[in-house]
Amino acid sequence: MDTHNTHTECLLCGVVQVLSAWQDSHSTYKAYMEAQLEQKSAECQHLHERANQYQVSLTRARQRQGDLEAHVSQLNAQEQSLLKTIFEEQTKAGELENRYATLYSVNETLLQLLADDQSESDGQTFDTQGLLLANQEQQSEIDELRFKVASQTRIMKEVSLILQQVTNPAVQNETMVENQTPVHADECSCGSC
Repeated sequence: MDTHNTHTECLLCGVVQVLSAWQDSHSTYKAYMEAQLEQKSAECQHLHERANQYQVSLTRARQRQGDLEAHVSQLNAQEQSLLKTIFEEQTKAGELENRYATLYSVNETLLQLLADDQSESDGQTFDTQGLLLANQEQQSEIDELRFKVASQTRIMKEVSLILQQVTNPAVQNETMVENQTPVHADECSCGSC
């Protein structure tokens, strides 16, 4: 009877030991899983923050793209306006050049009439003075037209330069550097000219 009791106690002791070992193993596994869950949660939070940063960057990039497209549209409008101005100035210059050529031809004719009149007779003073006065008026108008043609040419050059600066930023930088260069070497203060 004592032997039977001892045997029963040994079985119970073994079951207790097995249950205790299983409980320890379960606790260890639970702690491991909780650590893994916490790590995955931290990684998920980090990925969520990065996704938010990418979203902000994407929004800014789209806004920047919209600004650039608006700027390009504005530059295209300026280019069209400058091309129109150049065309109008070229038309005006062409008209002035044609008028200048006409007046120059008339002036040459007047000078030839003056020369013929003086060679034929010195008594036709009235006609000679009239031709001289007409020649002076024509010459004044020719000089005025010459000035206008020069002004139109200068305006066209300035407009063309502005157009180049609008369509090509490098030209603008070169122009700025060129404008900073002294006209004469004696105006330079660098000491190497």
